[in-house]
Amino acid sequence: MDLESAQNNIVAKLPLLKQGDYKMWNLRIEQYFQVQDYALWDVIENGNSFNPVPRITTNTDELEKKVMLVNNMLGEMTRYLQQMRTRAQEEKKVHSLPLDQPLNSYGLYTLIMTSDFDRRVTDALKAAREEVMKSINEKQQLISNYRAI
Repeated sequence: MDLESAQNNIVAKLPLLKQGDYKMWNLRIEQYFQVQDYALWDVIENGNSFNPVPRITTNTDELEKKVMLVNNMLGEMTRYLQQMRTRAQEEKKVHSLPLDQPLNSYGLYTLIMTSDFDRRVTDALKAAREEVMKSINEKQQLISNYRAI
């Protein structure tokens, strides 16, 4: 009898639904699922449907073409700057020639006039080259980031 009396004393008190308390029980069940298992509550609320997130992609070919174009432009600018350096060396050689011959003086005058203009162009090209290098580095970083994704 001791076993039977022990079993009768440990009876869980289950709450009974009363007729007017359905809204309250609905809120309790909703809160229980939200606290215990939110994923289950999400399925109950929205259904068991998977909506894939569209992947954002960019055309890396366009970026690579732009990088190639800028690299080609930088190559041309580098060749031009190299020509300017050799021209400066030639200018030094011309300055060492005697100016008593008219052809030498005319050549020196022409060389000085064009070299002044070329120096201004060279300074502008150097500034443009620095901006382009920054742009190339940014685009290459973007390409490597997109490839990593």
